[in-house]
Amino acid sequence: MLHFKHKYMSPLERKIIKTIVWFDMFSYPLRAEELLWYLYDESGSESRLSDIQLDLDALVAVKRLQTQDELYFLPGRSALVDIRKERHKESLKKISLARSATLLLRFLPFVKSVIVCNVLGYLNAKPEDDIDFLIITSSNKIWTARWYATGFFKLLRLRPTKNQVADKFCFSFYVSTGGLDMKKIALPNDPYLAWWFSGLLPLYDQANYFNQLLEANQWVKKYLPNFMQRYSGGEINKYKVKNKFKCIKKIFENMNFDWCDKIYRHIQRRIMPTNLTSKIGTTNGVIVNDVILKFHLIDRRQDFLDSFSSKLKKILN
Repeated sequence: MLHFKHKYMSPLERKIIKTIVWFDMFSYPLRAEELLWYLYDESGSESRLSDIQLDLDALVAVKRLQTQDELYFLPGRSALVDIRKERHKESLKKISLARSATLLLRFLPFVKSVIVCNVLGYLNAKPEDDIDFLIITSSNKIWTARWYATGFFKLLRLRPTKNQVADKFCFSFYVSTGGLDMKKIALPNDPYLAWWFSGLLPLYDQANYFNQLLEANQWVKKYLPNFMQRYSGGEINKYKVKNKFKCIKKIFENMNFDWCDKIYRHIQRRIMPTNLTSKIGTTNGVIVNDVILKFHLIDRRQDFLDSFSSKLKKILN
């Protein structure tokens, strides 16, 4: 393991190394622009791409980083370049499937935004991965939206099963427009959740709710002060599907009155598997209420943080 002494690196260089180390855990070398977006900087100070590029050149010159095909990585990790390229190709296939699913999801009642999240949001998915969605729903209609979205894809046999995961659609995270601020679900020190936000990829957005989600979570800038720059260009929106046939959706929504959500909540709570219900209130991975539905039986955020901290100590101390 390499050791980089603090005194020989500028503050920005150390931040670059920290960011590289985090994404190294996911076999993901970074371009200079991506380093700007994802730069881990707890000072909250925004950086410039030109400054990052200068420090990247300096780090490469002293062999603290290596570069290939405009990607930057830790010394000895050049194999990650090909890994990223292969995962990029695989991710584009999955994004195509996700867009097809979104063409259906956009018709469903009270589904306001469909967002790809986790590794696929970075276009870093493996062939065996499923397709994870974050769904933004109307306020006070989260259970209704989940009833239709999860139920519809279950009927089509497109949900992950014990024996089939690859390319299946995972609806394990819903948030209503009344609960967009997710700081309340963050751990005391939670860079994972911050980086998770920086990797969101919107596919459908009925009324600018995705931007409302970003604005409601400005606390992310405590860790990643430049993350909003990823969403300032047109590149991030090129996978979106068009918001068509709103009148059809409105008909479905008019058929579901306020009291319907309580019924759907009651039914879904009754049929939830015990491995989920037993975790409610006992883990950060499973959250069940009327503004957030999060069904992650295994919440590895603390594990990632521990691994990240350990790697940094070995490299920087």
